[in-house]
Amino acid sequence: MRSEKMNKKTIGIISSGLAATTLIVFFVAYGLELPQEQSQKENGLVPSDVPFLSIAPKIPVSTQEEAATKTSQKVSFPTYLPTGYKIQRASVAEDIKSTIIMASSQPITPETTIGEFTFKQKGITIYMEPLGDTFNEKEWTNLWIEDNTGRQITVNGFNGVISDAKQIKRFDETIDEPARLVLFKDGLMISLKAMLPSEELVKIAESL
Repeated sequence: MRSEKMNKKTIGIISSGLAATTLIVFFVAYGLELPQEQSQKENGLVPSDVPFLSIAPKIPVSTQEEAATKTSQKVSFPTYLPTGYKIQRASVAEDIKSTIIMASSQPITPETTIGEFTFKQKGITIYMEPLGDTFNEKEWTNLWIEDNTGRQITVNGFNGVISDAKQIKRFDETIDEPARLVLFKDGLMISLKAMLPSEELVKIAESL
């Protein structure tokens, strides 16, 4: 379980931002598969022109009940999204019992790249994966906050962390980093990420 083995280096990969030219994305840490010729898992880099759907779980679901059945987890779809947004796709990976929800104001096509979804559409990604029995929430939280200049929050009584959208220096270039919120709920690590005000992520998390 990746959540059990979280260390500072891993957290750094998960929490890194999405650049317009080269994206340092959460997909690597989340276990979503890249095409072999595009995989750069050693350094966590994913080109921004990679089609989004090529690295998403392949089993589509249309309801939270269907996702819950396929993953054997308590999956919730958001009832709140920003004006004009809707869920464009949801899919699961049965082997690791994970669910990913993609929401935006525009359709996601097989040609939609990670960069287009993240920056042009300002798409929202919600990822859910079960926590292992040995997962240390306090240690993970402290490392995440240190790495992300984030802060602790509570959403509907559940602990979490959040960081605002910002610009950071990485690999000698300035990149835009989306706002991120991670929530621990019902035995799941729920991660929300988007180029939106962090307050919007809180509202979405409250509706899960």
